[in-house]
Amino acid sequence: MNIIKWLYQKPNHWDDITNKEISDKLFSVLIDWINEQDNLLITIDIESFKIIFYLFLNNHQTISYYSDYEYFNLKFSDDIVDLFLVFKDITKNHGSMLLHCKNDNSNNLLDFIHNYCEVIEDEEEEDDNYNEEKFMNLWE
Repeated sequence: MNIIKWLYQKPNHWDDITNKEISDKLFSVLIDWINEQDNLLITIDIESFKIIFYLFLNNHQTISYYSDYEYFNLKFSDDIVDLFLVFKDITKNHGSMLLHCKNDNSNNLLDFIHNYCEVIEDEEEEDDNYNEEKFMNLWE
């Protein structure tokens, strides 16, 4: 389905809300969550990120995996599961089946966020990693 047509489609006959309005609410929750993270940064401009988020919600978005995927997964997985459940509650409250299909799960959201956000390590964390590597090298 055409993304523009999908965005302005109503998810049910009983409400005047559109998929775009629901998607915008979800996007707002996502941005708030990202902003709450001290070390997570969106790697593209916000308007492009929003368009790609629409495509993600409409299942027209491909995911690439980067070398830090395991670290990202360990660091954010639990929080993203909670975020996904909030997304499902929002869509359910608007009578939408968006994110309620068999193939929709928090892993897809984790992959999406990982694809367009970067973990920024602070200097203290980098120092800890360096010290740990230095310590491990002593034992080798």
